[in-house]
Formats: sequence, C-alpha cells, structure tokens
Amino acid sequence: MPSTELSDRVAELERRVRHLTLGATVASLVVTAISTSAWVTQSQTDVLRARAVIIVDERGAERIVMGAPIPEPAGRRIGQVTGMAINDLAGAERFGVGVFENGNLAMGFDAPRRSDYSSTHERINMESVQTVAAR
Repeated sequence: MPSTELSDRVAELERRVRHLTLGATVASLVVTAISTSAWVTQSQTDVLRARAVIIVDERGAERIVMGAPIPEPAGRRIGQVTGMAINDLAGAERFGVGVFENGNLAMGFDAPRRSDYSSTHERINMESVQTVAAR
C-alpha cells in the first residue's frame, strides 16, 4: 500500500473521530439539559393550579368546596360565585364566602339545618355590593 493512500486513510479516520467526538459531546449536553430541566420541573410542586378543589371526609361527603366558579347544582345560588363553602356532616353549607360575576362579595354563616325549623338558616350574612357612580 503506498504511503499517500495510508496517510489519506489516517486523515479520514482522524476526521471521523473528530466528528464522532463532537457528536458525542453534543448528545451528552442535550441529555444533561433535558435531565436537568425535568428534575427542576418536578421539584417545583409548590403551586397547584385547578378550577376547583373538593375536599371530602372519610365517608366521601363534600366538606370543603373551592372553585372559580364553585362547582354546584344550578339554582343553588343567585349566580355563579368564585369562592369557598364549608359544609357540615349532613352536607349542608355552614359557611361560605365568594365573589359573584357582578363584582359583589358575600360571606355568610348558617345555622345547622333542623327539620322542625322552617325559617331561613342564615345567621350572619355580609355583603359588599359594587355600585356604579352616575357620570
């Protein structure tokens, strides 16, 4: 084999080694970057984003309901509300606070429900009504 052919083959092998080294380095950097970003993303669990959260007791009864809006049957309130409701063991709301779509804020404390008492169960109800000034 002539020496020029041998030196050409050596030069080609050196070029391939350089390309392989560069490719391996880039691949290692990409894998490191992906691994690091996945690890950082998984460690940032201090924020929970949800439209609603319902906390149930050991029997499965809804005890605390929070939402934007609060998920509940239509007609239960005068309108959709973003806020929180706390229910008693029977599932009746005992405390609620929320902001309605029109900007009004309401907070209410309710008495326990009794079958022999037909009047309202509201005991304390505070509202902050948003008014529009005449121009």
